[in-house]
Amino acid sequence: SSLFSSLISKIQSGLYTYSDPLTLEEKDILSSANDAVIRITKISVYVYIFGAGGIFMKGVNKEKMRKLQLPNIGWLPFAITSLPRYALGCLCQAIIGVNTVSIVIGTFMSFATLFIHYGAQFKLLRARLRGCFPENVALEKAQEDIYKEKTIRKLKDCYNHHLAILRFHQELLKYYGVLLLVFRVAIVFWLCTLAYVSIIVDVNAHTILNMLSFASAELLYVLLFSIRGQDVTEWSYELHDELYSIQWWEQPKEVQSNIRTMISGTAKPLVLYGVWDIALYSHESLSDICNESYSFFNMLRAFN
Repeated sequence: SSLFSSLISKIQSGLYTYSDPLTLEEKDILSSANDAVIRITKISVYVYIFGAGGIFMKGVNKEKMRKLQLPNIGWLPFAITSLPRYALGCLCQAIIGVNTVSIVIGTFMSFATLFIHYGAQFKLLRARLRGCFPENVALEKAQEDIYKEKTIRKLKDCYNHHLAILRFHQELLKYYGVLLLVFRVAIVFWLCTLAYVSIIVDVNAHTILNMLSFASAELLYVLLFSIRGQDVTEWSYELHDELYSIQWWEQPKEVQSNIRTMISGTAKPLVLYGVWDIALYSHESLSDICNESYSFFNMLRAFN
């Protein structure tokens, strides 16, 4: 989509370009983020190959394919009665495997990659803020017009960078919002259903294991989203603390007003959620998911 292309292009070009060249520390921050993306890409390639291969090998059994034929509901509109039809069934199974793993890995890859760079932008901004106020600068020098204008220009760069981060955050919520909401609802549904089937309904262990395997995949994604959601909030707090650590009372009045503006602008932490705030992703949201699942389970048990 155009929104996803916009997110990728912003990451590739950088959310904001400073007027001053990057320091060695700032270059190391961006380089570390790129190295992390390369590592996770390599891991995803291996997972992609083995995942697609596993799905393919699981479904190429002739007996299983014969069950997926008319009048039974399935994806093969013909009976497996010849070698060409079996080859066609294998092709269909290969397409299903590639498509399934592409969706899973694609979602994981895009989310993980974007948030690695997202965290690097917060580190870059904090490093730039520290550079605006070097240590052991005499008060008389800080009051000089040339030095004061230089400091205000650097702060303006930091302010614009923070605005770029906020816009990027809103685009992330807009792109992943529906997906995050669906996973939030789905995991509550699956945990509730799994508990109900395990305790109330008389089913065999094989059925429970199949349901548990599907629910565990959903739970893995929810854990990933929750960890990243907590990271986003902590990045916001760290930026706010960085601003508070500046000895702003020793700065000229013009510089003090800029610092106070940024402090007020970072007072509200950023959060990750799906469409509505109620579908929040953080460490606390994991306990909320368990409580919601338990509540719905009690409701189903009462109906039963």
